Order: sequence, then structure tokens, then C-alpha cells
Amino acid sequence: MNTNIGIALRKRSENSPDLEAFVDTLSGLRISFRQLNEYSNQCAACITELGVSKGDRIGLLLPNGLEFIGLFYAAAKLGVVVVPLNTRLTAPELAFMLQDSAAKVFFFGKEFSSTVSEVRLDPACNQVVDHWCESDSNDTVDAAKDMQSSLQAMLLTRGVGEPLGQHVNDDDNLFIMYTSGTTGAPKGVVHSHQTIMWSSLCWMANIDVRYRDRLLLPLPMFHVAALTTVIFSMLRGVTLVSMPVFDPVRMWELLQEEKITLAGAVPAMLNFMLQVPGHEQKNTDYLRAFISGAAPLPETIIEQYQQLGIQVMQGYALTESGGGGSMLSEEDALSRIGSAGKPMMFTDICVVDDNGEKHSKGTGEIWMRAKHMMKEYWNRPDATAEAFEGEWFKTGDIAEIDKDGFIYIKDRIKDMIISGGENVYPAEVESVIQTHPAVLEVAVIGKDDEKWGETVHAVVVASRTDLSEQDILEHCQGAISRYKQPRFVSFVEALPRNASGKVLKRELKLKLKNG
Repeated sequence: MNTNIGIALRKRSENSPDLEAFVDTLSGLRISFRQLNEYSNQCAACITELGVSKGDRIGLLLPNGLEFIGLFYAAAKLGVVVVPLNTRLTAPELAFMLQDSAAKVFFFGKEFSSTVSEVRLDPACNQVVDHWCESDSNDTVDAAKDMQSSLQAMLLTRGVGEPLGQHVNDDDNLFIMYTSGTTGAPKGVVHSHQTIMWSSLCWMANIDVRYRDRLLLPLPMFHVAALTTVIFSMLRGVTLVSMPVFDPVRMWELLQEEKITLAGAVPAMLNFMLQVPGHEQKNTDYLRAFISGAAPLPETIIEQYQQLGIQVMQGYALTESGGGGSMLSEEDALSRIGSAGKPMMFTDICVVDDNGEKHSKGTGEIWMRAKHMMKEYWNRPDATAEAFEGEWFKTGDIAEIDKDGFIYIKDRIKDMIISGGENVYPAEVESVIQTHPAVLEVAVIGKDDEKWGETVHAVVVASRTDLSEQDILEHCQGAISRYKQPRFVSFVEALPRNASGKVLKRELKLKLKNG
């Protein structure tokens, strides 16, 4: 018996036909699991009509919404591989990913038509992509209420008979998701139905997620954490409340209006929400927890939410791990502030020292093994071989595992600063600077230095204009070792981030270098 993602949606629609599956807070659209399953079948008819068959790839450049989910589940039912694309990408970046994945059909929102016009000027893309399908999200919202679609006026009303998915194997490819490229050129991470099923099981086994929960998702679905959330919500029978565009004020309102019980958010979002005047008066009685990841969470943010009576569960995961990794449990949230918790169910994690020795305790590079690890990097057997040591995946992240097995993420190996032969982990310095009351955000990078090789450079977003370099330097004195303290401090209006909330340190270094 196959247990692929497409079949799972059909099963959920049979077991919970009238349960609200999806809420689009931008348009007000609300649909049940039965309607979502029917809509995905209509999308499958569209994909089939375009000559796409099992194993082919389709690109999605769409905002969070019914079309994205419908096409995703349709592809899953057909054995077609989805390539979710970051909506902030430039034309050359999109062109590279479409060519690299050999996407046969490209579905894109009307709001991205200008960028896509540039992509279509690339002859190599036109040789790969057979159909360019533009969607108007506004028209789609109106049409979707009658279970129709506006995708280039395709005849989606030609329903496809059930059952779909019976010829899709568990190990067949489900999606190719390109890494953010914060430290280099993007690579296509390949996940199968099986790896994502295991990732979803990890989440359901490690967090208090219940049937009929209402989960608020302000993260883009082209991000692995969000896409995995979409899937485990369907598996568990959870109503997914989508926030297509994050707004900290609206976030507080939705928590109250939609009676949200769980919510996802990256650290930057949680930080922005704390800047909203009067947030302390918002009714969040239904909310059990925020689930956070993507970057280390400053202890001050966790403490501020706990003062509001809101729990923040911090996890650690990668695109390559399908969103599975480690999680800090509810009972350890207070006593282990700053930790990413322990390995999730069905996941093994160790640290590897400079000699290549694996340890269950200590400091080193995190290695992970699990059934939810990626299958491969698309078209990159060299990178795949380099990333794995047997069953173990080398994450490139540095962590300390304490005597009780709790994981503390230090930094990326490539972000690590070596100053005078000493290793400096930027996240450690950032956590100290973040405690200054006038600091909204901070990123620490290495600055080339003839004497020390590198020195520590802090880039700060401040809440007031009179905050000085000297203020930051004095704040660090006595809090961290002298060799870890910043030698330079710059002030910016905002830190460059990708759509998943990670600071683009490579871009930041280039910006500062060029003035």
C-alpha cells in the first residue's frame, strides 16, 4: 500500500470532510478538506492537460494561497515534482532554478509578471519550459469559492476520477527546494513523499498538536518549515490559517480573531511583534505556543513572551532535513532557555570534533541521521557525496551538546570568525548585544584585519538615533571575553534577510565593503 501525500489528503477529506482545512486571511476564503481535495483534483486535470507526467517538474512562483496548495497536492497525486520558488528572487536566480530543475511548466502569479518577462528573455529557459501559466490571485479567490481556477483559463472543471495517487510510490520525488544561498550558490534539495512523511511524524510526535487545532502560518510556503507545516496540518486534521504577508499588528489581531492555538514565526517576526504598541492587551487565551526556528532565538525574546504568558518553542532544522531536527519541549522551556532542545523522535544528532570523531556530548559540527533527510542534491552527485558520511548528514552548523543532551546552536561553520587563532561564534556575540534595550536587531560578521586575520564587526538596528558605537562596546565589556568583543560597530536601518527570515551575511559584508 502506498502512503504518499496525495493519498493522505484524500483520506483526510473522507474522514473529516467538513472540517475547515484552509483560511486565507487576505481574501477571507475558507474551504473544507472535502473542497480542498476536489480542488486538487481539478488542478491535477490542468497539469495533465499540459502534458506533464510522473517525474516531470513544475515550478511555482505563487504567494501563499489556495492555488499553491491545490497545485502542490495535485502534483503529489500525479507523481509530478514541485519546485517551490522564492517570490523575492531576481530574474537570473529564477532562470537558473528553472533550467537546473528542467521545469516543464511554470505557474506564476500576475504580481511577478514583470520579473518573469525578464526570465523569458533567456533562450535556455524557453528551451526547458513548455508552458508559462500566469495566475491572477484576485480572480482566483473569487473563482475558487465556486471551486474553479483562473490559471490561464485552463479547463480545470474537467474533474479527474478518483483514486489518484495509487501509482505514486513512497520514495518518488515530491519536491525540489533550493537552499537560500546565504553562503554560496543554491542547490536543489530533493525530498520524497517518504522523507516528508517522516518529517511530519517528527513534528506530530514532539509538539502538542491536536485534531481541530487552528495554526497560524505567516511564513512563505516555499520555505521547508512552512511546507512541512502545511502537510502535517493535513495529516493531523488541523485548520491552517494562512497569512500571505506578515504584518506584526495584524498578527496579534489574527491570534485573537481566529482563536489560534498554535502559530509559527521566525525570531525576526517575534521581535517585530514585541514592538507593536499595546500588544500586552491582546487576548491570546487560546494560544498554546509559538513554534520558532530558522535562526537562534535571543533569550530576551523568549523571556518577554513568557512574561505575557506565551510559550515559545524553539527548534532546529534544515531544508535538507525536511524541517525535522531538534525541539525544546514545553517542560524544559524555562529551565533551558536558549537551547534548541533534544533530537526529535526518529532523529539522531551528534557533534563531530576537528579530528572527525563523533561525540554525544561536547562542541563540534552537528551531524544528523534520520529517515526525513533529503534524498540528494538535484543534479549534484558531488555535493551529495560531500554532504553525507554514510547515513550521517554534515550540517555545517556548530553546536554544543551539554551533559544532559540539550543542544545549543553556536553558529554556521562558514559564519565563524577566526580572530588571532581564536574561534568566535557570531551568535554568541549577537545574543549579548541583543540584550541592550536600544537594540532591535543585530548581526555580527568578520572584518578582514592584517594583524588578527579577522576582527569582530557588529551591525546594529537601533530603536533610537543617539545609540553610539561606544554604547555597544561598553555593553559588551565584562559580558563576553575580550577577543569576542566587537572592534567595529555599524548602524543600519534594516538587516538584509531572505524570505525565511535569515540574515544574508554575505550580502551584508558586501554592502559594508562597498560603502
